[in-house]
Amino acid sequence: MKIMVANPGLENTKEALDKIQIANEKNGPFETVFLLGQNKEDTSYDLKDTNTILVTNQLKNGGTTRKSSVIILHGFGIMKLASGLVVGYITLSKNSLQQEKKSILEYFKASKEFIDVLVTNIGSKSVASHLQYRVNGNSIIDEVMKHCKPQYHLTYDADRSYHDMKPFCWGETSSDSQITRYYNLPSYSPITKSKWIVAFSIEPGKDFNEINDYKNELGTNPYLLKPALKRDRSGIEQNAHTKKTKIDSTTCHFCFSNPNVEDQMIVAIAKHSYLTLAKGPLTVPKGDMIFSGHALITPINHVAKIDKSLDNELSKEIELFESRVAKMNYKLFDCSTVVFEIQSDKAIHFHKQVIPVPKYLITKFERALDRQVHINSERGNCKLEFEKFDGLDNEEYRKIVGRKDTNYLQFTIYETDTSKATIYISSFDITERLDLQFGRRTLAFVLNLPKRVQWNSPICQQSKEQELKEAQLYQKSFKNFDFTLE
Repeated sequence: MKIMVANPGLENTKEALDKIQIANEKNGPFETVFLLGQNKEDTSYDLKDTNTILVTNQLKNGGTTRKSSVIILHGFGIMKLASGLVVGYITLSKNSLQQEKKSILEYFKASKEFIDVLVTNIGSKSVASHLQYRVNGNSIIDEVMKHCKPQYHLTYDADRSYHDMKPFCWGETSSDSQITRYYNLPSYSPITKSKWIVAFSIEPGKDFNEINDYKNELGTNPYLLKPALKRDRSGIEQNAHTKKTKIDSTTCHFCFSNPNVEDQMIVAIAKHSYLTLAKGPLTVPKGDMIFSGHALITPINHVAKIDKSLDNELSKEIELFESRVAKMNYKLFDCSTVVFEIQSDKAIHFHKQVIPVPKYLITKFERALDRQVHINSERGNCKLEFEKFDGLDNEEYRKIVGRKDTNYLQFTIYETDTSKATIYISSFDITERLDLQFGRRTLAFVLNLPKRVQWNSPICQQSKEQELKEAQLYQKSFKNFDFTLE
């Protein structure tokens, strides 16, 4: 079901409600709209064609009340909606929260309900520390969060800016643990223009992990961080979080200097780059193609981005690899080829994914791309707007990829072995969250393989013997197209 969450505030309430209604009509209808924060007694919060829940810390008595068709949640409790969505809420002042600590913890720990959405007016200490809030959170919220592990945690605390976090899991691996998503929404203001409204899809009673394939895009769980000690300039020890492990060429999965590199999957090695099979392939053997066919083209050197100027040898060599693979896919297996890449300053080691698509399915690509852009927007990821170009030599396209400071996603479609490549490219803001599985999700829809979105899911796993056998079969088919043998 589709959910919208907003904080209309007290100062521009009518304007905010009008915007919420427009969003509901344009992008909905939403099953439920949550309105967070303080409310005006003389204002109607009824919204057309949706269920409205007002979560407020303004009322003195706790519980659930109704005003017209609006459900008002205040104090603390758990409510199960007719849709099956279970909402937990804690909306108390700091003093009341402390006074009610025992009752709150006993109440939530005694509940057998799986809480889908937890709404609190005050955030947790762990998140406040992790995001370096200007205001402190409360440890009671930490305890409730650790027990409930909701799909979503929504707050509207005193920090006046928008915050969110990457989804995070509660165990050592995402495959066997609940995943949570966090948002803090400030009140609507036409002056600050801070984000104050979000939307997402949710299935009541289901683990977030079952619904959203975020396994490769997880962030740090602030509730599981172990504080380390560091000294400030005065020499006093303070808490600090462990820094991210730096990945260099000796630990990178794509670098030959890594002693654990998967060399049994390599198909061909050129001067600057190499062709290898993808681990946990998206595609499966089909028709005359008796191997999966999902390949990667990777620079030999440890580089995050590549220079796409026309005279760059690495770029030209990679394009030669992809065009030769496209010829093989079409001539031998009657398949079109889709190449997906991400050029990002935050990348670890650049690579292109090269995926065979039966030519009768390639017409689904644009529809699949539009669909994934819409889903991407709903999930609050960075904004993507794709432009379409014909040919890698298109002047406008060359201008985009020629700018070294540009970060972008790109699909290249080789429909036949002789047709010009069709390019779909979108730049993105490096400071915003990027769905690293965007390409794989898009093509999983084209190929009707929804269970193979994640490379490390059990259905995609192969033994080393299977990987070696596939590499040998791929190498045999590619032999007559392999320029490294010329």
